[in-house]
Amino acid sequence: PSGTGAESRWLFENNGTDEEGNHNLSANGGATYDAAVYVEGSFSGNVNGSGRYFSYDSLDYGEGFTIVMEFYRNGTSSYQNVWSMWKDTDGIEIQIDQPNDDIYVVTSDGSNTTTANAMNVGMSNSTWHSLIVVVDRDGAACQIWLDGVNETDSGTIQNDFDNSSPAWFGRRADGTGSQFYGRIDAAQLYLWELDATDIATIVATPGTEVTQ
Repeated sequence: PSGTGAESRWLFENNGTDEEGNHNLSANGGATYDAAVYVEGSFSGNVNGSGRYFSYDSLDYGEGFTIVMEFYRNGTSSYQNVWSMWKDTDGIEIQIDQPNDDIYVVTSDGSNTTTANAMNVGMSNSTWHSLIVVVDRDGAACQIWLDGVNETDSGTIQNDFDNSSPAWFGRRADGTGSQFYGRIDAAQLYLWELDATDIATIVATPGTEVTQ
């Protein structure tokens, strides 16, 4: 509906508060709030260590949604999960492949897996980057935006993956690893698909809320 803003905004200001009051974060596995490196406010979420992640509860994402975050990468591992909504073998996850500077959006319905990608996008370590993934589940498509540029090479995803499970920042949400080494800040969830104008607004001022 017109006037709809973010479902959730997590600014990581030394706590897991959802600024929209809907889905507060839990810090798990030693995840902390870091005052040394941040892009918005005075803190960021630190998952730079084994098993660290932030989680929030389940909700119905519907057929179109958008995941927004700023990330600061320290690690050199392949297939690091920055965000994941994954139950058993069913769901969606956003991965960063450090050696090749690729971004993947992996979806599975439990039987079939499809991976969208943005290849060789040139992500520097120890630098903040804006990552926005726009998901059209019903249309089996997504867009991968890095630092305000639509870098999508292949946008095809499954149209029947689970869309109502709990989600994690910094690790795969079934606990099987694929952890992210770095920091996350100014994350947001929208239950609709952001357009280029919305994305430009958020990239210009991380943490800014836009409305539909």
